[in-house]
Amino acid sequence: MQVYVPIPSAVDTAEVLTNANLLDMIAACLSLMDEQHIDGEHTILAHHPLYKMWDGHGPALCAYGLAMCDEVRRRGFASEFVTDEVERFSATLSEQLENACSGEYTLAHPGWWGSVPLHHAHQSELLRQNPAHYQRYFPETPIDLPQLWPAA
Repeated sequence: MQVYVPIPSAVDTAEVLTNANLLDMIAACLSLMDEQHIDGEHTILAHHPLYKMWDGHGPALCAYGLAMCDEVRRRGFASEFVTDEVERFSATLSEQLENACSGEYTLAHPGWWGSVPLHHAHQSELLRQNPAHYQRYFPETPIDLPQLWPAA
């Protein structure tokens, strides 16, 4: 599981992702948000480096997920199932964002947001997945950069 941030903007990231990656990002955001709101009980996901990257930044994660949902809508996915799922996910994320921001949380990005090495690592990983699609967006990025998993 991964939440790709190849560009330090959720909206710009959503615009470059493939349809499949967009849907994967929505699912990953929901999984992470579910993990962050389980009454103090954590599942095995709490030990995943991705969880640690976003820990304490639920509102920013929700905003990222909503940007992915908005892009799916903008592209006009033809499948009724996909449209229904995105609407359901969007409603869930919107509610979680509203709940999170009504408390002590702010929409601050994690400390790694804007880290050039991290964004390049995500670009490289996307290039490995689908060079034909991502090469036009990241032509200067080497394809063999290692994954980075910073803590929040």
